[in-house]
Amino acid sequence: MTRKDYEAIAETMNEEIHGGTDPHTWMSIVNALAFKFKKQNDRFNIHIFRNACGWEYCTGVKSEIV
Repeated sequence: MTRKDYEAIAETMNEEIHGGTDPHTWMSIVNALAFKFKKQNDRFNIHIFRNACGWEYCTGVKSEIV
């Protein structure tokens, strides 16, 4: 996959969470995608992806390594 593919998926997920999708379902899908992408690409950043998907809007906090 290319960066454009990741960005398109993140944009779609962002639209979904702003559109009223159930937050628990949404978070489950975002996490499943993020971990699958990381498995396929070591350089993939889960936190950048989550934030691009709307993580902060959904959870109230940015996704970051603690």
